[in-house]
Formats: sequence, structure tokens, C-alpha cells
Amino acid sequence: MATRCKFCVNLSIEEVRGMAALPHHDCLADLKSCAETKCCDICLLFWTCLWESNEKEKIDNARDEPVTLSSLIDDLYTGVGRYLEEGGSEIYVLVGERTSVDGHIGIFAEPGTFASKYLLERNTLYQQDSQLRTSLTKHWLSTCQQSHPRCGGVDPLEMPTRVIDVGPPGGVAKSRLFLTKGIHGRYVALSYSWGDGVRHPIKLKDETLESLQTDIPEQSITRAHREAVQITRELGYRYIWIDALCIIQGNKQDWAQEAVKIPQVYGNAELTIVAGRSNHSPDGFLHYTSKLLAPPCRIPYSRPNTIVPEGSHCYISLKRTDKAGPVDKRAWCFQESVLSRRMIVFGMEQLSFKCRERNDYEDGHAGLYEWGKKGRYDLSTDFSTGDGKPSKDVILRRWYDLTRDYSICEIYDPTDVFATLSGVASRFQTALGCRYLAGLWEGDMIRGLLWKSGRLLGFARPTEDLRDPVGVYGNVKGKQFSRAPSWSWLALQGPMWPAKSRSDDRNLQDPSTFRCRPAHPDGHTWSLGHWDTTIVSNFPLPFALEVIGRPQEVSCSTIPISEYYRKPRYRRTAVTLLEAITDLNTRLGNGVQDRIVAEGYFDRAQGNPTTLWAMCLSSEDGILLKKNQDGSFCRLGYFFARNTGWFEQGLERHVTLI
Repeated sequence: MATRCKFCVNLSIEEVRGMAALPHHDCLADLKSCAETKCCDICLLFWTCLWESNEKEKIDNARDEPVTLSSLIDDLYTGVGRYLEEGGSEIYVLVGERTSVDGHIGIFAEPGTFASKYLLERNTLYQQDSQLRTSLTKHWLSTCQQSHPRCGGVDPLEMPTRVIDVGPPGGVAKSRLFLTKGIHGRYVALSYSWGDGVRHPIKLKDETLESLQTDIPEQSITRAHREAVQITRELGYRYIWIDALCIIQGNKQDWAQEAVKIPQVYGNAELTIVAGRSNHSPDGFLHYTSKLLAPPCRIPYSRPNTIVPEGSHCYISLKRTDKAGPVDKRAWCFQESVLSRRMIVFGMEQLSFKCRERNDYEDGHAGLYEWGKKGRYDLSTDFSTGDGKPSKDVILRRWYDLTRDYSICEIYDPTDVFATLSGVASRFQTALGCRYLAGLWEGDMIRGLLWKSGRLLGFARPTEDLRDPVGVYGNVKGKQFSRAPSWSWLALQGPMWPAKSRSDDRNLQDPSTFRCRPAHPDGHTWSLGHWDTTIVSNFPLPFALEVIGRPQEVSCSTIPISEYYRKPRYRRTAVTLLEAITDLNTRLGNGVQDRIVAEGYFDRAQGNPTTLWAMCLSSEDGILLKKNQDGSFCRLGYFFARNTGWFEQGLERHVTLI
């Protein structure tokens, strides 16, 4: 054991249990000195926790404040209902009475010890124990299978077109590709990030289709694939689905056929293995290679009214993040998480289990599932409307929630944008019963068309503007290209914000407020073109909307924002004031306030024209347009009308949006 200072040498769970303010160092400066010069491992742990958890200025201001300890030791009740809400045992490091400087220290026990009977917290990364990893996963999986009806049981379901057969449980058979021919079975699936530009040494191709049915050389396959096969065997499963080994790479027809089956692949899998902490599949995901800022410390463990064996102990450590890691930012992985029934997640700093009922983490904290919380979306709920079922408006709101988070995700090949959302979209289409038009729903087009750049609402950093996609393969490699109609948010890459959950949301649902309508005589067909959730390649461009609206010509004003709002220090760099430049301009008056008809917000931060068109879709909201030589229009952005009467005076006409 490391040399410890007088404040830490006898520190134990019993000493901090139930204490509101156990005295530690006389001041924060002394704690820092002890951590850095006297080599006390616990002081190093406490100081590192405070340094990483608080603003440096606050730490400097609190250097003379006393340090105390408090705790929540959650080991007195081990019944079935434990951890229904977020929890987990912790020690709190507190600095002073009036400062906000504090830190949280985690607690965990080694399996097989006395402490492990009462402390549920574990640490698979620190111990690098495959048996611990397997036992935790099996425990969570068994609990879910027996107690969570929404997650499905263990009945065999239809398997994907191809899976990898790793051999019977407990055996030593070689892995091989298995053509299922529609049979039912129990299998797992892998969700992971390939890594930008990665080429797998072994993958399914037309020329390897036959040989891989005999043998998949495990020593030669990508490390992430090999580790996924290992976990499959450890958990007692025989089959696993891995995209690179189960979809014929380079075969566009097979890829298109299999891509639309993704909902079934992940929905029918009994468990999805999520390689969360890795963004480069050749590196694998089982082992944690980052250096710990401060190692865990062993301290004595005891429990009230319990005979404790001599030498009983547990560990205290830095709190571990519950973030999954790089896969949270990958578009393919986002869809896979939404479609999966259960997931075992190899996260940045810990293992976790997520299903349709709850989330459990190895550090002891847990929580019941909630739509959208921490990026979790479950599509198992029957979306059909009716008694006890969500209304179509609720379903649409869920779509906008989900696609907002999806828009943040990264995608290596921008042509995959429709494939990475097709599975989710197909589920929503079944519930909504209307056409899917390149990321929008025909039954809610007014609201759907009024998306905007996420940077306008602080949703994204300035470096994350919406931008045109750049190809990575073929004749568009290194070039900007069009992948969707300009009116669709899928045309651009980057964070977007749907028109939803706003104070004027009623204006986007009440037809009496609409200022644009389909040109088709039936009153609800917005496009004569065909687009469907199953289209994942060969996109039908141009894909036009034919509408009746009142587009008005406007120009970007040179009037300073501060002058218009009459606030000298007012700063809104994203907004562009728009002035009318039509013959109706003479009716507006000559004052600064009179000349401005709208606030404009461009989709792209740069390269926008100074003269453009604006067309209201609702009584106050509309889209900015560029007029093409053939008379059609392309979207440039969103606007909020300041002079709604002026827009009402425009000539109603047929407008083609492409």
C-alpha cells in the first residue's frame, strides 16, 4: 500500500459512512501539496477529482478553505427494487462551506470479496477481467429477459440473410459464414465504427462468398470483429451479425437489399454489442489503453451490524463517465441503437447495459428509460394511433426530436445519409401512414420545411455550420455534390433544428395559418415524384415540390442590427435583416423599422446572395429562396416575418421547389 498522510492512513468506508462533514486537510492548498509532494495516493485521488471537476479560478479562490468528506454508501439494501433511479455509492470531497468546489469519488468492489456481497459497483476496466465482464452482462441480460416484456423474451426470431456461426457454446469450432435462408434463431449483432478510410483485411466479397462459408480465419480479421466473436462465445451465443462479414462489400445490389433490412437485423438480435469506446476498428474495443489520471485506492470495508472478515476492503476511484464514446457521434451507430432491443455497451470508462426499460452501469448508477434522455430512443412502442396510443402529433414530435440528434452525427460517406436513417424512417412511416419525402413527412410538410441551422440557436459550435457534402468515392471524390433536394435538411451536413416545441407551434399545425399549399388538385400531394424509406441509393434528383405560394423579392439590408433593435450593444450575428425591393416598397414608409420586412437566417454561413426571394409557409414563418434560370427555386434558409401584411400582398402563383 502507498504511504499515506495522517488524514488518509485510517480512512475507511465506516469512517465516512453517514458523515456530513468529516474533517480532512485544513485547507485545499495543503491537500494539493500532499498530493504532489508527499505521494499520498488518496490525496492525489481527491486533488485530481477536484482539479478535473471544477473551474480553475474557483479552485484558486478556495485554496485557503478547509476540506471535508461526506458520503452516500448504498450497501444496506440489496433487494429487487434497488437502483430504480440514478444512484451508486459515492464519497463527496467538499471545499469550504460557501464555495461550489466539490468532487465525487466512486466506490467499487472486486468480485468474490466480502464487499462485493453488498456493493454492486464494479470496475471492469481497472481489473481487465473477462469473467467479470461476462458475469455482469449475463446478469443484466437475464434480468431483462425475465422481467421486461417490452424487450422481448428469448424466443428465436428470423435471422438476417447471413450470420457468422462461431460454433456451439463451449466448443472450439472454426467460425464460418452461414446462409440462414430465413430460419429463426438467437443471435447477437455488432454496432461499431469502422474508422475513416479503414479497409478490413477479411471481408465478404463476391469472390470470398464461398470460401468464408467454410472458414473465417479469425487471426486475420479486424480486431474489433475478432473481439466481438470472442464476446459472442463468452455469452453462450452461436451466431453474430457483423456488417463487413455479412453484407457483400462492393456489390451495390446486395448492399441496397441488405441496408433496408437493418431494422430487422438489430430489432431481432437478442443483444447488440456496442463497441462504444473505439473509433477505429483495427484497434479493437475490449481494452482501455488511456492512462489513468489517478489510480484507484484500496481502503477497508465494513458494514453495520455485520461480522466482517479480517482484511475486507473495497476501492475508491475517480468517477467514471457514462458516455459510450465515439459511436455516439456516428450516424450508422445512432440508427442501430434506436433499433436494438438490448445493448451491452463498452463505453469510454465503463460497461453498461441498455434496454427498452432501463439503463444499468457497472459503477452502480441506473435509471428508467425515458424518450430522448441521454440520446436514447426506443421504437418498440406501438406507434399506431388509438386508445392508449400516441397521437400522430406526438409521433411527429418524436421524429423531430430524433432527427435533431441524428443531424449531429458524423458519416464518412455522405451518400449513406439515407441508408443510415432508412430503418428508423420505415418504423415511423408505418405509424404515420403518409409518404416519406427525403426526410420530411407529407402529412406535416409546413412544419417539416421550416427547419433551420443548429448554429442559429446555439445548438452547434461556430465551426459546425451546415455545409454541402463532399464525396469520398468515385467521380465526386473531393467535390461538393447534391444528395437531396435543397428543401430537405438532408441536403446539408451538420446540426439542424426542426420547427417544433415552440411558443407559436400552433401556427405550424393549424391549416388556417398556412400560407402555402400543394399545387396538386387533391390538396395533399406535394410532389409527383417518388421517394420512399427504402431508397438508399440512386437518389431521384431533381426531386421537386409543386406548391402554391406568394414568393416576394427581398434584399439583404445594410441597416445595423443594433440600430434596428434600438439596442446599441445588441449582437445577433446570425440574423440578416431583409428589405422589400418590389413595387410594393413605396407603401412601407421611409423609417428604419418600416423598411424591414423579415429576419433572415441563411442555412450556410457564407456564400449567400444579397438579392433573393422569401415565401411564407405559415403566418409568420417562411423559407428563403434563390430563383433558378428555369424559374424553379432552391432553398437558402429560413425567415421570420416582421411585416406579415406585406407578404400577404404578394401575387399567389405556382412555385416549383427543387
